[in-house]
Amino acid sequence: MSEKTGTRFHNSIQTNGTLISKKWIRLFKSMKYDVGVSYDGLNNDLHRGKSTDTIRGFELCKKLKYPVGTISVITRENLNLRAQYEELKKYTKHMKFTPCFRTNSSNFAVEIEEYISQLKLLFEHWLLDSNTTVLHPIVYYIREVLGILETKECVHAACLGRMLDIDASGTIRICSHVADDAFILGQWGEYANISDIFNGEKFNSVVSMMIEKRINCKNSCRFFSFCQGGCCSETFLSQSGNVDFSCEVIRDFMPYVETRLREILSTSETLEAYNPKFIELVQEAVCKNPLRLKWLGNL
Repeated sequence: MSEKTGTRFHNSIQTNGTLISKKWIRLFKSMKYDVGVSYDGLNNDLHRGKSTDTIRGFELCKKLKYPVGTISVITRENLNLRAQYEELKKYTKHMKFTPCFRTNSSNFAVEIEEYISQLKLLFEHWLLDSNTTVLHPIVYYIREVLGILETKECVHAACLGRMLDIDASGTIRICSHVADDAFILGQWGEYANISDIFNGEKFNSVVSMMIEKRINCKNSCRFFSFCQGGCCSETFLSQSGNVDFSCEVIRDFMPYVETRLREILSTSETLEAYNPKFIELVQEAVCKNPLRLKWLGNL
């Protein structure tokens, strides 16, 4: 925390893990860094490579009792989510699967129907697993249904005006997901202060686009409070004929999670057969939002 302003800082780093060493781990511990490793599991060599070095980094972190998380990009080649989950839980207790949605430059995008089908299979598999891994987006959706979701990812949190992407060359983008000129706001050296960045024509055109999108979503979708109209990059890409991937997933998967949780909480006298992390989430909901939980089950 800054003693001068009272501002809290949280440090994290995303890496492929290939150069993790004892020296780096000591530094991460001393600086209280959260470390995420980009690793695509069984198919890592297809798009990232150096899997042996990444696994060596995992094993070293495990030996020195330094927990790391993983982020895996889901493409057509690694769409067997249950197999990916089983592979990754050897190395981490906190994993996240991020589907590769269609962009102007991506040839690896998964089909929505296939991804949703795999996500449901993974959900059922995780529910009955004894492993305590925090699995996103599964846990993220469960927390929303239970009424205990407190923080949101940028794609569901109306991020415009709160975040910027600045690459190594100093190029400023509204979002790193889109390389289109409409999202490029110029170079860092062109601005006297950050507020000037948010007052430009390009930025405000994207804001106008999202205001219109959110008005439509709020009037037509019951999940608006969860997604806040979705991701600005996906909304922009959808104007070129691409499907709004996250929107379609939420509309299909969220009702599925609601139905399954209602079944579990209404019929199970005990939750002992379920994932310990799931039980922990239900217990948290009992404390924080018992009325929501009563709606889901006969409590």
